Amino acid sequence: MQAKIVYVGHSHFSKLAKQVLKEIDIPQWVNVEVEEFPYKFIISLESIQSLQTLFEPATIVISGDRSSILLKQSLSNFVIPVKLSGFDIFNQIQKLDSEEVVVVNYRENIQALTRISNLLKTKIRQISFRDRNEAFEIMDQLKEQGVHDVISGSWFYEAASKNGFNAYCYYTYQSMKDASKNALNILKSYRNEMEKSVLFKTIVDMNRSGIISTDTHSKIAVMNHSAERLLGIKRNQTINKDIQTIIPILIEESQVPLSKIDKPTFNIVFEHKDRKFVADIVPVELSGENMGHMVVFDDIATVQQTEQNIRKKMSRKPLKANYTFNDIVGSSEAIKQTISQAKKYSQSDASVLIQGESGTGKELFAQSLHQASSRSLNSFVALNCAAIPENLLDSELFGYEEGSFTGAQKGGKPGKFELAHRGTIFLDEISELPLHLQTRLLRVLQEKEIMRIGGEQMIPVDVRIIAASNKDLLECVKNGTFREDLYYRLNVLQLLIPSLRQRKKDIIELFRYFIRKEEHLNEALSDKDLLILEQNEWKGNIRELENFAERFIVLCQNEILSHDRLTKLLRSSLIPYTFSQNNLVQIQESKKENENQENGLSEITQIKEALQQSNGNKSLAAELLGMSRTTLWRKLKQYHLA
Repeated sequence: MQAKIVYVGHSHFSKLAKQVLKEIDIPQWVNVEVEEFPYKFIISLESIQSLQTLFEPATIVISGDRSSILLKQSLSNFVIPVKLSGFDIFNQIQKLDSEEVVVVNYRENIQALTRISNLLKTKIRQISFRDRNEAFEIMDQLKEQGVHDVISGSWFYEAASKNGFNAYCYYTYQSMKDASKNALNILKSYRNEMEKSVLFKTIVDMNRSGIISTDTHSKIAVMNHSAERLLGIKRNQTINKDIQTIIPILIEESQVPLSKIDKPTFNIVFEHKDRKFVADIVPVELSGENMGHMVVFDDIATVQQTEQNIRKKMSRKPLKANYTFNDIVGSSEAIKQTISQAKKYSQSDASVLIQGESGTGKELFAQSLHQASSRSLNSFVALNCAAIPENLLDSELFGYEEGSFTGAQKGGKPGKFELAHRGTIFLDEISELPLHLQTRLLRVLQEKEIMRIGGEQMIPVDVRIIAASNKDLLECVKNGTFREDLYYRLNVLQLLIPSLRQRKKDIIELFRYFIRKEEHLNEALSDKDLLILEQNEWKGNIRELENFAERFIVLCQNEILSHDRLTKLLRSSLIPYTFSQNNLVQIQESKKENENQENGLSEITQIKEALQQSNGNKSLAAELLGMSRTTLWRKLKQYHLA
């Protein structure tokens, strides 16, 4: 981008500029143009704004003193006016030797002339015009008033001369020369800055990482080619736009608005158009003043050399607790007492042992404990001891050094305890932890330090342990599968999660929560319709209830949802959880008396079987038997089963 000076004005102004350019030394790195725009400045504001397309950012525009006022408002370029000096105007007035001199200005009058007028015997009258038509009207008025002498700028000067006036131009050779020198001095003073800018642009565009520079208002000022490629968007679509409108998920992942980031923030992982990126955000400061931010990002797939630093961010979800006590649904006394007890535990750093059947929400309580604790701003690391092969558990928990075994990744890998430093580690299904790792875990609890596989030094860790099990750990201790000393180390604070059978009051509330997005279903079902749910055992607890709710939603698709149909779908959704497939087929095939006889089953046996399988629910038993509830009641009385 070459530095340029452009002279913009009418023909007399242009001639004056060309005269000056013959006398001054213009460096080779400066390009000079003299543009003549007759009437351009006095037609409309839109015509002036259209000039912007002709000027590159490094161009300095030199214009008349009056027209430059409007140009400064309309152009983003640096505009230098050819100044009107009192001495020049004084000389012109002296030449006229008249009692009254009329000075005609474009748009604004010259305030300095008032002071000059007081020093002279000559009266100075100023008139301003805004467009060409108004200028010619002024000429006509001056003729009628008998005015012959006028002083003005280049366009009016020439127009007045052609219309019989004794006209003088108040722009002089010296004022044009002074403006030209000012322009050159400005270009020389920031030439170094221009060179730095070009160098910066070259470095930025050659960089393989995406680079975005923002101003103090978080608007994009610079965006390199790599950023275009990575984000799939052109630079001209982003410049001067808020970065949050271009990559909003980056700002969300940084957790604070860009303008609030006052120190370097590294390894922010975000997604954009189904691709994962990692970004660094660095504030740009000048003399302690914030000038904006620099965002450098790249596709994670190409950043293998920083894998160890990125690993924690890539695993963001497992390292962050998403639930609080407010997310636990239920109003029964059993769950209220459990939540109250857990909230007290959250204020302590002691180990917690959570016990409860599978599907009761043990991890939900673990995350809530972490969120309510003083460690909530740090990592929450979850590990299911039963989900990872025994030969990998050691490295998952404690990490390893580079080259410690075949296949160990370059640079080694931190274990879960290191990742959970100053936070919480949740060890689910702790009963499945092998005995040799139980010994290492006991040492971590006692010494507060770990050693990586293949490592030679102890690494101190500050971690709160929350363990969970769906087995009775005391029984495991008796059976020799769990260390007694570890049990008592973990069981400092014990939390027993009630099964769904112990909190039946919550079943309907939970079911409504699971179908909350299906508002039409929630509204159509009354609590009376849902009482059938409380009669089920729910051996899978909340997880089973959630699966049932999902099945119910699927069965309701494309159905005309009358009250009777909803009730029937509710019951049919419950069947897979209440009956085994064999029993269901057997009962459904025993609907008719002839089939019953073939299977050697009497009607009484069928009724007893249906009642047993439906846990005494007569409505469901009647449906399975293919008869109405009234008929079933009659037969129960008939066979003395009521």
